[in-house]
Amino acid sequence: MTSEVSHFDPRAIHERLDGAVLQRAADGHARLRLRLPLDMRLHLDESLEPAPRGADGSVETLVRGGAWRLARILRGDVELVRARVLAGEVFVVAGQSNSANWGEERLFSTDERVRAFDGQGWCAADDPLPGVQDDSRGGSPWPVAGAILARELGCGIGFASCGHGGTSIRAWQREGAPACDGGSARLQDALVDRIRALGGARGVLWHQGEADADVGMPREEYLRLFEQLRSQVAEASGAAPAWWIARATFVPGRAPALLAGVRSAQVELATRRGLHAGPDTDALLGPLRHSVDGIHFSRAGLVAHGEAWAAAILQILRAG
Repeated sequence: MTSEVSHFDPRAIHERLDGAVLQRAADGHARLRLRLPLDMRLHLDESLEPAPRGADGSVETLVRGGAWRLARILRGDVELVRARVLAGEVFVVAGQSNSANWGEERLFSTDERVRAFDGQGWCAADDPLPGVQDDSRGGSPWPVAGAILARELGCGIGFASCGHGGTSIRAWQREGAPACDGGSARLQDALVDRIRALGGARGVLWHQGEADADVGMPREEYLRLFEQLRSQVAEASGAAPAWWIARATFVPGRAPALLAGVRSAQVELATRRGLHAGPDTDALLGPLRHSVDGIHFSRAGLVAHGEAWAAAILQILRAG
């Protein structure tokens, strides 16, 4: 993670750092890099030795392993900021309602290492996850997925959720529709902003497709629009994270032939370089779906959804 401080505000820095999950490198460690005024120092835990300052004026320290560490910013003998940080795996979540908080019941994190980032600060990954662009207030699969990943990988897990219910892949293009009625922010802007703010993420978890399958979008059109989105995000963020692509086309009452174009595109995308298969959420049916609307997930469905996301992620991370 990299953060630049121009007008130092201890409260803002504490909010930005405290409880943060920092994307780890292949060696399992993460780097915390800050641009601080010259009269300030960064210490890790209770070490008396400050983090070294680079030629560009930034200070950087290594956050080792999967245990909480203490980042301390001092001026002289005065401690200005004291914040917990954790190395781990960080994911940006995007797409439509089943990526956001539209589940029938809220779920809660069972592991304090599972965290959520809203673009400004971190909190426990309890539903409703902050940061979504539609203000949805129900449940999501991420508390369950995060707990499994934290247990299996032995590290922190961070989610930055920025989905919006009912959105077509067209709305995620640079020239797409506004994120909110009457607003000026666009969906892709939030996705790019999350990647930039995190300073590093393992990947984007993409759960979208029902809106486009519902109108019979052809396979080639979905492929073109997704690759355009991926290219635009990489260009605007200066990063090229991996993407996990869920198979997400189920709409109650629609014939499989209508949905087939988008589903076929999602299967194809998962074979391309830098893209991975997410879960097949079209298979989560019956009592796993919302008891009223039939398209979102019940409590049991959210648990199954979270388990499926964790399995898809672990398959790739364990393969190296």
